[in-house]
Amino acid sequence: MGLPPSDVDTLATVVRHHLLLPETATRRDLDDPVTISRVAEAVGSREVLELLAALAVADGNATGPAAWNTWKASLVSELVRRVRSALSGTPPAPAPSLSPQQASLARHGGGAVRVNGGAVTVVAPDRPGLLWRAAGVLAAHRMVVRAASAASASSTAVIEFSVVPEYGTPPDPATLEADLRLVLAGRLDIEQRLARRTRSLRPARVPVAPPRVSLVDDASQTATVVEVRAHDRPGLLWRIGRAFGECSLDVRAARVETLGAEAVDVFYVVDRSGRPITDAAQRTQVREHVLAALR
Repeated sequence: MGLPPSDVDTLATVVRHHLLLPETATRRDLDDPVTISRVAEAVGSREVLELLAALAVADGNATGPAAWNTWKASLVSELVRRVRSALSGTPPAPAPSLSPQQASLARHGGGAVRVNGGAVTVVAPDRPGLLWRAAGVLAAHRMVVRAASAASASSTAVIEFSVVPEYGTPPDPATLEADLRLVLAGRLDIEQRLARRTRSLRPARVPVAPPRVSLVDDASQTATVVEVRAHDRPGLLWRIGRAFGECSLDVRAARVETLGAEAVDVFYVVDRSGRPITDAAQRTQVREHVLAALR
C-alpha cells in the first residue's frame, strides 16, 4: 500500500493486539500492577494505546450489545487511563483501600448487604469461602455476577460484587441480607436451591464444549490466576468457588465474562497464608477439583 515502515509497524501491532484491551479489562484484576505493566509493555507507546482504545470501541459496537456495553466500556476506559499513566512514567497507584462507605459498614461488624444499582456490597465476619457462598446467594436470587473483589478490615470482610439481574429489577436488599445470614449460619441449603433452578432450565439443544481450566503463569505476583471456560449455568461462580474452598484456597478477585452461552471466568486465588500456589501437585489438584465441579 506504500505506507512508510513506521506506519506498517504500528498497524501490525494494532492488528496483533486488537483484543488486548477488552480481554484484559474483563479477565484481569486492574488493581494488580502486573496487569498494567503487561499491557504497557505490549502496546509500547501512547499512540498504539489510543488506537487500540478506539478500535476496541468500534469493534465492540460493530459486533453488537453482547460484545460491548456500559460495563465493558467503563473497564476498558479505566484500563486505558492506568496504562496511559504507566507509559508517561507515573508511579503506579498504591493498593486500593476501603472506600469511606465500605469502612463505615465494616466498623459495625456482623453482616450487612448494600445494593446500589449494579453494585452489591457484602460485609460479614471474615472466614474462608465467604466470597463463593455470597455468590451462591446472589445466584439464587437470579443475579448475574460480572466481577467480584474482596478486602478486609480487622476481622471483617468486605466483598464488592458487580452484578446485573437476569431479568426485571434487583431483589430486595433485606431478603438478600437475610439469606446471607442464613448461609453463614449453615441454615440455608444454597446447593439445593441452585439445583432446583438448574432442573427447571431447558436442556441445551446443541452439544456444548467441555470445560477447560488453566493456570495462567506470570499474570500476577501476589496470586495464582485461574482461567475457567465453561457452559454458562446458574451458580457457576458458586460451584467453582466451592472447589477452590475444598483446595483450601481463598478467592481474592474474580472477573466473569459471558460470551453467548459460554462463560470465561478468571479467579485470583491464594492459599490460606495469602500466597500464590507454587507446588506442582497442588496446582494439578486445583485444576482437577474445578473440572470435577463443572462436570
